[in-house]
Amino acid sequence: MIFNQTQMHLRAKLIVALAAATVIAFMLFSYLYKGFVRQSTLEELQKEIVVVTRSQAKVLESELQKFSLLPFALFENPYVYEAMSAETANPKQIKYLNTKLESFAQRTGAPYIYIVDSSGTTIAASNHSKKDSFVGRSYEFRDYFKQAMEAGSAQYFAKGERTGKAGLFFARRIEKQNRHLGVVVVKVEFEELVSLWRESDSTSFVTNDKGIILFSSDESLNYSTLYPLDEVLRKGILETRQFGDEPLSGSSLAMNDNGLWLDANGRQTVVASIDIPDLKWQIYRMVQTSPALKAADLKIQFHLLVVGVLLAGLGLFSIWRISRELQRVQTTKFLETEIARQTKELSNTNQQLELEIDARKKVNERFRRAREELAQANRLGSIGAITTRVAHEINQPVAAIKAFAENAVKLLDRTELERAKENLSSITELTSKIGSITVELRRYARRDSQTITKIAVDDVINGVELLIGDLVRANQIEFNIVKADPNPLYVKAGRVRLEQVLVNLIQNACDALRDREDALIEMRVWSDNKHVYLSVSDNGHGIDAAVRSDIFTPFFTLKPGGLGIGLGIANDIMNELGGSIELTQPLMGGATFELRLKKL
Repeated sequence: MIFNQTQMHLRAKLIVALAAATVIAFMLFSYLYKGFVRQSTLEELQKEIVVVTRSQAKVLESELQKFSLLPFALFENPYVYEAMSAETANPKQIKYLNTKLESFAQRTGAPYIYIVDSSGTTIAASNHSKKDSFVGRSYEFRDYFKQAMEAGSAQYFAKGERTGKAGLFFARRIEKQNRHLGVVVVKVEFEELVSLWRESDSTSFVTNDKGIILFSSDESLNYSTLYPLDEVLRKGILETRQFGDEPLSGSSLAMNDNGLWLDANGRQTVVASIDIPDLKWQIYRMVQTSPALKAADLKIQFHLLVVGVLLAGLGLFSIWRISRELQRVQTTKFLETEIARQTKELSNTNQQLELEIDARKKVNERFRRAREELAQANRLGSIGAITTRVAHEINQPVAAIKAFAENAVKLLDRTELERAKENLSSITELTSKIGSITVELRRYARRDSQTITKIAVDDVINGVELLIGDLVRANQIEFNIVKADPNPLYVKAGRVRLEQVLVNLIQNACDALRDREDALIEMRVWSDNKHVYLSVSDNGHGIDAAVRSDIFTPFFTLKPGGLGIGLGIANDIMNELGGSIELTQPLMGGATFELRLKKL
């Protein structure tokens, strides 16, 4: 069959127009898709560093809380009172006090502990035997001494006048019968903490309320400022020698037009910051965007390659279809003039067309299946987002391990070996629980079913008491357990996950009871023929009726700085266990959450 000149020209125009439209559509899609993926990558990176920064802040706060209690433990020590109350210094008392301070510093890990009399002169110190000893040095000019003598206690960050090392000074006034005898001082340094920060490919640093970088994993940033200081303020700081001779110049950090930070080397970074309210500090973490964006670009290139191949195939198919359509039109015209002589040829042509239509249907079916497989692969890729829960799920056991470890050190110091052994045994159990959580997460990622077995409710309650007891006692909250049935109860569940739900609910109750003098949390256990019920109630401020329907929604939170995933995870766990969790009518004026599980 021969095309005339007009038909050939029309065919060429259609092919060129189709190719141009395909190229333009592909370029537009590439531009939009690249922007979307890169933006999503930066958002995911931001979420990850917020979680890590919050963890760093908790570690720092824990260290500060531990050392802040040391002055309170020392200022009432009888040896300190005797040495400070004497008219003249007794060499034996001073020598004994030096030895006690040195021993106490070694046992607690405090870098320096020293006693300053009312004139500001150091009379005893944990480093009395070293070249940089503080004994005999006058610290009357230090703000922490002045503040402690006036107000009773002080917290002050400064560069050491003797050691040249910066640290946080905790000071407590020593007094007896309304006489201000002097000050006990504990200095905390952060070299070990900063060394841990240096092990990652990010930059972490801490600033005070004036924007001065106090310490950083990048030493070049130390004592620089995030923004220019007022000259009067700068002069006042330099006069007190809080930071020695440091000029307090501006740092090399800056924000670019995209709202992202540039680090000291001018590299683009994503930044997260967490407040440490007790000291008016902020902890920052900067992570370079280039590695994540490079990985995103590889992903984009792969996806665009797949789309390009599909578009090319679709374009070739369309060109082929246009060609066949033009050929069909030409054949139809030819048959109109030659119908009498070409009946048999027309029949053969029709049969050929039917075969070609079947072939086109098969091509369309293969294309549809390929598109569904690509969509399935994309859905499987999204399962990686589930790993963001692991920081929240293991946070409470890790906190309990840390508390038991610190308590074990104190018990060993007091030679209470049996109790220390109990604490270490509890650490072993909690470590096993953390391992269970990570194993279950890997199984979930492989779409394996999580193990649900017969467990004793009493064992779960005992585990919850072990995990949450210190937190409840630290907040001076009365915690009661009411069992309606004295007989042992068994449920179909996973012990670690059920404990996680109860711990989460009790922690939320503790947050709701903060600063309440008559704080009370009550856990109730009862059953019927088919189910076992557990409820957690408090007498806090309760939950507003306007948001009751949203509390199990992921990322919805009523706590400042909260992630809003705790109750969402609890709801998911209860569904996996074949049970349920719901917010019911409050029993004690606050909030009441009720769990229901299948009874065995």
